[in-house]
Amino acid sequence: MDQRTEKIIANILTLAFLAFFCMLAVTSTAIFEGADNIAHYNLSHYSFRHPELLLDHWGKPLFTILSSPFSQAGFVGTKLFNVLTGVAAAYFAYRYLRSQKVQMAFAVIPFVLFVPMYFMMMQSALTEVLCSFILVVSAFCFADKRYILSAILLSFVPVSRTDAVIILPVYAAALLWFRQYKALPFLLTGTFVFSISGWFQYGDILWLIHNNPYKGASSLYGKGDLLHFVEQIPYICGIPLTILTVTGIFSILFRFFRNNAHPGEPATADVFVLLLPALALLAAHSYLWWKGLGGSAGLTRVLTPVLPLTAIMAYKGFDEITWRIPVKWVRWLILLVVLFFIILVPVRKYRPPAKLQKADLLMSQTADWIKSEGLQNRNIFYYDPEVAFFNDRDPWNHEKGRQIIRDGFVNETIFGEGSLIIWDAHFGPHEGRVPLSLLLENKQLRLIKILLPNPPFTIYGNEEYCIYVFLKDRTHAPHDNFAIEKELRSTHF
Repeated sequence: MDQRTEKIIANILTLAFLAFFCMLAVTSTAIFEGADNIAHYNLSHYSFRHPELLLDHWGKPLFTILSSPFSQAGFVGTKLFNVLTGVAAAYFAYRYLRSQKVQMAFAVIPFVLFVPMYFMMMQSALTEVLCSFILVVSAFCFADKRYILSAILLSFVPVSRTDAVIILPVYAAALLWFRQYKALPFLLTGTFVFSISGWFQYGDILWLIHNNPYKGASSLYGKGDLLHFVEQIPYICGIPLTILTVTGIFSILFRFFRNNAHPGEPATADVFVLLLPALALLAAHSYLWWKGLGGSAGLTRVLTPVLPLTAIMAYKGFDEITWRIPVKWVRWLILLVVLFFIILVPVRKYRPPAKLQKADLLMSQTADWIKSEGLQNRNIFYYDPEVAFFNDRDPWNHEKGRQIIRDGFVNETIFGEGSLIIWDAHFGPHEGRVPLSLLLENKQLRLIKILLPNPPFTIYGNEEYCIYVFLKDRTHAPHDNFAIEKELRSTHF
């Protein structure tokens, strides 16, 4: 197949998948990864009202800045931003392979977009997809011998995903190996730009270090097995892509060592900008989760930034298996069969368009109950950021309540008479550090509603997930909330 035909097919596939994923963004109501998803949307959406949010470290400044125009259209707008960046990442994966003259390189586009975790993350307001776009475009520029541009693009990785800073030393080593010494200083471009920008807001040029939001979070999320992420790879990538990725890695390493790691060989670039970044992020998160450091909660989505890179390696694995087949239609048939199973995995797993699940559904039902009881104009204090989302409230406008996740105690003096306090079993006792018993024991608060999921499910520490709604009611105090709890739970079932 000539390059012009391949390019036409790649463009058609890109536009078709863009339309498909845009449709999913509009029709899906699921909030994948729950409160983190909503928290990033809130920062992006309300940054027009509160410009200081643009440089919020937890929110990832580059994501907030770039997505904020889209977020003014609501949650769907932020999802559309991730769809655009995700599909663009898939297109640049094709450009990467095309630069190496890999046959039928356009087929890598669905390889990227239907990695199960990537398929899901594109339907979110989370930051990993943007980071993946930066990584794959940087890889393409490197393979295309535009080393300075590659270094500049990659330099913005730390402000798109803090954990991806581990990839900067990998690129530094790559530039040294390829003897591109002039490009090395450009790896600091993004850090320099945002350090200066934050200096005006925080008065601290080292704010990216000093404002690190992930200090001391091990007590919240605990720790786990060193091989946790390795064991989850078949679920993150799906079995077909996992097999092809392993095949591709062996093929890349074989060619790398056979050609003595010569900078002019495609396999050398593959090792430095595909394989090593993926391994670095995997190793970093495995260590952090094992040691309980860096706020790691063992969430598998943190590997999303390198999934387009692994999809490229998977296609190289496919190419290694099939390039020797002399009959073209047989190779086409094999490709179609492989694509069928690759696409089938995420479609069966997420059943698009996906609907609200579990905790998100219960929080939505809580907002519906508040409206049905005519309580929507009350001051509302809460732990889970989804409360503000489902009740259409600006989280940074404290005139009608606020999130109390950082209070660390029950400060009843801030609760005006008639205020609602919404405690959930996830954010309340963990991030908020307020066990349910503290609220139940408070005689100034009256328990008025318990919401329980059906079927029930558990969260951290095998605890039952539930939502409790309290009313600040000093007029009829004191209240026996334990008796009220018993009565409400008995009437629930």
